[in-house]
Amino acid sequence: MDDSRTQRVLSGMRPTGPLHLGHYHGVLKNWLTLQHRYECFFFVADWHALTTEYEQPGEIARWSFEMVVDWLAVGVSPSQACLFVQSRVPEHAELHLLLSMITPLGWLERVPSYKDQQAQLKEKDLATYGFLGYPLLQAADILIYRASWVPVGEDQVAHVELTREVARRFNHLYGAEPDFAARAEKAIDRLGPKNAELYRRLRRRYREQGDAEALEVARALLAGQTALSVADRERLLGYLEGDSRAILPEPAPLLAPQSKMVGLDGRKMSKSYGNTIGLREGPEQVEKKLRTMPTDPARVRRSDPGNPENCPVWSLHQVYSDEARRAWVWEGCTQAGIGCVDCKRPLIEAVQAELEPIRERAQALAADPAAVEAVIDRGCERAREIAADTLDTVRRVMGLRGAAAVSETPEGPARPAQQEMPFALVQGKPLTVLPTDLYIPPDALEVILEAFEGPLDLLLYLIKRQNLDILDIPIADITRQYMDYIAMMKVLKLELAAEYLVMAAMLAEIKSRMLLPRPVAEDGEEDDPRAELVRRLQEYERFKDAAERLDALPRVERDVFPAAAEPPPAARTRPLPDVKLKELLLAFREVLLRAELLAHHHVQREALSVRERMSDILDRVRGAAFVAFTALFAPDEGRLGVVVTFLAVLELVKEGLVDVVQTEPFAPIHLKAAAAAEET
Repeated sequence: MDDSRTQRVLSGMRPTGPLHLGHYHGVLKNWLTLQHRYECFFFVADWHALTTEYEQPGEIARWSFEMVVDWLAVGVSPSQACLFVQSRVPEHAELHLLLSMITPLGWLERVPSYKDQQAQLKEKDLATYGFLGYPLLQAADILIYRASWVPVGEDQVAHVELTREVARRFNHLYGAEPDFAARAEKAIDRLGPKNAELYRRLRRRYREQGDAEALEVARALLAGQTALSVADRERLLGYLEGDSRAILPEPAPLLAPQSKMVGLDGRKMSKSYGNTIGLREGPEQVEKKLRTMPTDPARVRRSDPGNPENCPVWSLHQVYSDEARRAWVWEGCTQAGIGCVDCKRPLIEAVQAELEPIRERAQALAADPAAVEAVIDRGCERAREIAADTLDTVRRVMGLRGAAAVSETPEGPARPAQQEMPFALVQGKPLTVLPTDLYIPPDALEVILEAFEGPLDLLLYLIKRQNLDILDIPIADITRQYMDYIAMMKVLKLELAAEYLVMAAMLAEIKSRMLLPRPVAEDGEEDDPRAELVRRLQEYERFKDAAERLDALPRVERDVFPAAAEPPPAARTRPLPDVKLKELLLAFREVLLRAELLAHHHVQREALSVRERMSDILDRVRGAAFVAFTALFAPDEGRLGVVVTFLAVLELVKEGLVDVVQTEPFAPIHLKAAAAAEET
């Protein structure tokens, strides 16, 4: 199995407006890659949005929903990643509060973005605790899921480093044990001879040589040890770097690929600059924005060569065009072989091709808000399960009672105590004692068996109900609870509980093997009796989770019922309108008026100068020969060139610098310099 799937990635976005191509190329495309390599958690950071938008919070809820729609439309899969809303997981806020008790104020004040954003957003009052504590809330977001990686840009690395410092301080304060080193060495021995030797060698390389790769390999080694208890795993993770348990693992920044996407004006694409292209903007609006993009200011005329490095359109070609297309653009621009409109045409086609499927999927998702809400609900539920587990550990080590009752064990941290388990719910209330004054036929109690799909389902229910670690099952307690549950079935026919009794026998066997010395295998590693059961439980849990996800999808004949109705043929005859000529003329006049309003006006420096043309004509007529009047005009200059040339001739004649000669009426006209004409 790929070790990267056991590592967790967390990332989020603030819902402050519609997403655009800058978000897609800068963040979302990276998410699409990460979701197939890691266990990913992507969240809507609506609390973070409130740190700067607290005066106008009305749109945050709407943009939160629209943001999830855009995520799904671009291809983020809820089956590969957990999508949730930050404010719907209140454990974030409690961990933020608890971490604020141990975080020095100076750590928050020295974060670079704190003063930078205050300078950039001078129009807003950011002298609030919420804005100051923004990085610590971000740290709580990361640490509550014990994320291994946080994809960020270079400007956000300082936030991840603050998170690492907070985790390091927390582990130092609350992860210390009197005999930590001895317990850690015992945990190393439980890895088996080969893995223990490998762990010690990697730890020595990291502690003595600072080898970061050795640290990552050691963490991956621990992630693959399924039979290791949670406490031992925390000890060994902390033993790699220090002398305390790693209750909150330190995350590492995962530098995202640098996005080359720029805005329509050449600056960073941002809503505040008004230079964005939204993911759901219509084709006409996208084409209009791209066609009116500014280009190289040196290209005043079509025949002027340009420099692509000074043109924002070239920056977009680097994102959307292949090498051959970029070579064509470069050559055409620098040699004036193509115009700016020709340069933009393939770019418009590429952007439209990219946005069209996103628009279609977003439109379908927006039309079914219940399906989107279902994705958010499932993501929030999954996120809360993991967050509650971390928060329960944090409460316990800080001396606070967790959400569930706990019981101390001599071998390690407290475990959740088993509460009395009801065998039925009547009007929402648990029923733990069978009624003595009511006769229940034995067959009626078969619903108890039907509540579970098999012995593994019952065993998984018992483990999850007590929030136990599946990798460190307390066999004695679980076996007793399992047998108690089967005892409730004594009023049933025994053949109905056959598979459950087989599992009970297996648990009893494992319990007895746990009490005896463990045999040593041929390779020297100790055999854990629980390993095969853990493997079966993990495999069953994956299949059950996949089945529940499939069952939640809309199903034909259950959620969706196809219907086909053919309307009766209706022959309609629409009379042609009686339009008079005057009405047509009035309509045509309105069309012309609207066309004038939409006309494109481009003010530029005069391309042709009369004074410059006078100098050109004097140079051409200088000499003994006459110059034909028609030879002074260049057809490719158009009407403007003809007018400028004619005005230049008139000015020269007026100033007496040239003579105009015509031998006879309707004969060709010739020009010659005035001095040369007098000599002849």
